[in-house]
Amino acid sequence: MTDQQIDRYLARLERTHRSELKMIHQFSIDYFETDYLEELYDRWQAAHKKLLSYHKNLLLFTALSPIWLVLALTANYFEIPYLSYVGILFPLSLFAYINILLFLYKKYGSIKQHDHIGSILELELMKRRDRMYI
Repeated sequence: MTDQQIDRYLARLERTHRSELKMIHQFSIDYFETDYLEELYDRWQAAHKKLLSYHKNLLLFTALSPIWLVLALTANYFEIPYLSYVGILFPLSLFAYINILLFLYKKYGSIKQHDHIGSILELELMKRRDRMYI
């Protein structure tokens, strides 16, 4: 292989595996050094905390979306002219929920997949720290 072919292959490999956490599924975890795995585990913990926060906020946002319907019905009952159109925000909030959920899935994967990566990292670090671990 020429240098250009190797560079193209490496660039394609980096594009395919932008997330180092996702590379664990593709390559054997034995290829990674212990220090690097500890750094990856710390990054995983930060990303996991952020992902759980996103899901919690998204669930709260969606759970509060029926308030738009109640507000629209109340405004319609008391004949408040423009406030009764607020009911249209209910389906828009559900649409936003689905799109944001798909975006989070595309960026991080599901929470179970994310937990699985964390357990792989934790188990491997435990093995490397304790030589008697079987």
